[in-house]
Amino acid sequence: MNQIYKEKTKHRLWLEHDPSTQNQGRTNLCVLGNESRNTGGNIHIFDSETDFTDMEVFKKNFVKRVESGGRLKMRVNYSQPAYGKYDLRDGDSDTEKKWGGEIRDEQGAFVEELQKDLFTLGYWITEGKDVPAIGAPMIYSGVFDKGVYSGLKTFQFEHMAKYGLDANGIIDAKTADAIKECLADKDFERPGVPVDISTIAARAFCGSAINKPERPQRFYQLPPSKSHCYKRYGNVCDTSTGVLSDVYHNDIWGAKEHIDALIKLAEEWKSENDVIEIGNISLFTGGRMPPHSSHQDGYGVDIRSAKVGSMQRASVENRHYCKDSSVRFARKARELGFGRIMTQCPHVTVTCNEYSEYTPSLFVVQYEGHHHHFHFDFWESGARIREDQENLDLSYCSSCIKRDECNSQHKRPI
Repeated sequence: MNQIYKEKTKHRLWLEHDPSTQNQGRTNLCVLGNESRNTGGNIHIFDSETDFTDMEVFKKNFVKRVESGGRLKMRVNYSQPAYGKYDLRDGDSDTEKKWGGEIRDEQGAFVEELQKDLFTLGYWITEGKDVPAIGAPMIYSGVFDKGVYSGLKTFQFEHMAKYGLDANGIIDAKTADAIKECLADKDFERPGVPVDISTIAARAFCGSAINKPERPQRFYQLPPSKSHCYKRYGNVCDTSTGVLSDVYHNDIWGAKEHIDALIKLAEEWKSENDVIEIGNISLFTGGRMPPHSSHQDGYGVDIRSAKVGSMQRASVENRHYCKDSSVRFARKARELGFGRIMTQCPHVTVTCNEYSEYTPSLFVVQYEGHHHHFHFDFWESGARIREDQENLDLSYCSSCIKRDECNSQHKRPI
C-alpha cells in the first residue's frame, strides 16, 4: 500500500465494502471518476471518499477493521483508469499530450495503450502497407490517426450488440470497458459480423465451383499478422456502403474457413522471407465490389508478393518475380483448399496443372488482367478449361521484364 500511496497521490479514491463478502473483510480501493471505468473491483457501496494525499489521515479515517476469527483481513485493489479516462479520438497524440481533443498537463501513453490493446485483439491499427520485418515487434506511434480510428470503429461495430456500443471511432467508457473485458478473456476470438448475401445470383456465388459451400451467415475480417508475414496493397478502403465505409480494411472480409486458410498460407510461406501482400477479398457487407465481377461471396482473394504472382506491380516492372517460387506458392495454396487460381504466367499454369497429384483437375487458369497478382478462389472449379493455344496466348510473356532470361519451355512466342 505504501508504494501505491507514493505513486498515486494525485488521484481521488474511495473505499467500499461488499456486504456479501463482509465476513471475509474484503475492501476495495478504487479510482473515483466515471463509474463505468472503475477497475479496482465491483462497486456496491460507496463508504467514503477523500483526497488521498496523507497516509496517516487515510489510515485514521478510512481503513476499516473487519474482524474475523480475531484477525484483520483486508484486500486492496487499485488500477489506473483505462486510457487515462479520456475519450480518445482522431488527432490525439501522446507526444503532444493531447487526449480527448485537448492538450493536458500530465504524462501518459494512452493512445499507445489503445494501439497495443487493439492489435493484441487482432484489429488493424495502420493502413497496413508498411509492416516491420517478419518476426520483428510491432511499432506503436502513439498517434490516433485513421489507422487507429479504423481498428477502433471496427471493434465497436463487431461488439455493438453485446456491449451496446456506438460505432463512432471514439473511446468512450463503454468501449474502454469492452476492450479491457475482451483482453481479459483468454479464449477471446473476434466475433465477425452478420452478413446477408442471399441477393447474390446463383451463378455469381462461387462461380463454377463443383460443390458450392453454404452461403455464410457471418463474415470475418482478415486480422493483421502478429508476425508481419503479410501486409496490404492497393486501395485498402472501399467507400461504397455501410457504417464501415470510412475505415481501412473494410474490403478484406470473408468466410471463416477462407480467412483461416489465408493466415495459414502466409505463415507457412514466411520461411521464404517473402512478405505476402493481400488485395481485395470481399466487402464487410458482401455483394458487388466494383470493378470486380467476383469478390462478392467471401471466398476469393487477390494476392501476391515480390516473388510470386506479380510480373508487374502497378506501373513498375517487377524484377523480383520468380516463376518457380510462384509455382511452389500456387501448389501450397492448392494443398490448403484454394481450388482455382488465376494468373497470366503460362509456366505457372502448365506446370501446376501437370502436377500429377492434381490431375485431371486443372486448377490454374490464364485470365486477362492477372499479370500483377494471383486471384485465388477457395473452392474447386468444375469448369473444363483447356490448355489450348487460345487460353495460353492470354499470357503476359510479351511484356514480362524477365522474358529474355526466362528458360521455361512454356513461354509463349513474343
